[in-house]
Amino acid sequence: MKITKDQTTLSATDLSNHIACKHATHLERRYATRAIEKPVRKNHFLDRIIKRGNDHEAAYLSHLRDSGNLSITEIAWDDAQAEDKTLSAMRAGVDIIYQGALSTAKGDLANNGWAGRPDFLIKVPAASPAFGAWSYEVVDTKLTQNTKAGTIMQLCVYSDLLSQVQGTPPVHMHVVMPCDDPLIPYKSEAHKLNDYAAYYRRTKTDLVTTISREINKDSYPEPVSHCDICQWWPSC
Repeated sequence: MKITKDQTTLSATDLSNHIACKHATHLERRYATRAIEKPVRKNHFLDRIIKRGNDHEAAYLSHLRDSGNLSITEIAWDDAQAEDKTLSAMRAGVDIIYQGALSTAKGDLANNGWAGRPDFLIKVPAASPAFGAWSYEVVDTKLTQNTKAGTIMQLCVYSDLLSQVQGTPPVHMHVVMPCDDPLIPYKSEAHKLNDYAAYYRRTKTDLVTTISREINKDSYPEPVSHCDICQWWPSC
C-alpha cells in the first residue's frame, strides 16, 4: 500500500491480507501515511515458508525452461521498465512471461491505482483486442495443496489488471502446486474468473472503503490465523 497526496496504490497482497485481517489493513494505512512505524518481527517460521515458496517458484521456472519449446521472458523485479517490457513481450507473443508487471494509473474505485507482479503470464490461444490471435492468463505458484481465499483474490487482482492490458478478461487463472509424483512434479489447478467476480468486487470495495476512512475507531486486533505470519503481531 502506497499513499500520496493524489493517489493510493494498492496491491494483490493488500487485498489478500484484508481478507485475513481488516485490522492489518488499518495498520498498513497508518503506516503508509507515516502515522506509525512498522515493528520488526523475527519470524524464523515465516522465513522458512518464504524460502520454500521462492524455491518452488524457481524450480517451476526451470521446469518450463527444460521443456525446450517455450519462449520465456524474465522481468527483473527492480527493472524500472518492467511494465513496458511486459507489454512488449505480450505483443510479441512470448509463451511465458516471468514476473511481469501490471498496473493501472487510476482504478475504478475512489481514485485508487492497482499494481501487481504475477509469478507467470502464460499465452493462450484465445483472441484479444490488443494482441490479435492470442491472449494471456495468470499463473501463481503456491506450496499449499488447498487454495485459500487470499490466493484467489490475488489471482483476481492480476487477472483484472491483465484484462485492462489485453482488452478482454482471461477465462481462467491458475495455481501451480508441487506434486509428490516424481514423474509429474507439478500439478496445475484452474479457476474460472467469473466464478469469483462478484466476491472479488465486494471485497475490493470493502478494502477501498476501509482505507478511505480518516479514522477507523471500530478497528480492533482480533486473533486470527494470519497472526502467525503478520509483521504487525508485536503491536497487536
